Amino acid sequence: MSGINSFLDYDASRNHTRGGFGLEYSRDYLKLSTNSYFSLSGWKNSPDKEDYEERPASGWDIRAEGYLSAWPNLDGKLTYKQYYGDQVALFGVDKLEKHSRALLSG
Repeated sequence: MSGINSFLDYDASRNHTRGGFGLEYSRDYLKLSTNSYFSLSGWKNSPDKEDYEERPASGWDIRAEGYLSAWPNLDGKLTYKQYYGDQVALFGVDKLEKHSRALLSG
């Protein structure tokens, strides 16, 4: 199975909006997907920091999930994320990074 999606995210607590689109492909024991995100709202005063403005970061991710047919309870997931900006809060507001990225597994 394969598919295309688009989405709109709204963060009511911060009044921010972002959009995105993605691709997905899956087989019996494997699922691959990728998404792209872009900010639709402008800069706004941050509730976390004084004299600081924020907006959603643009970026993308790619994911792979799979399991073995002989052991369906044994599965794995790998995700890579990349967001663009000079001060991206991917790991929290106290750890701002330029063009933040992460590799996650589980």
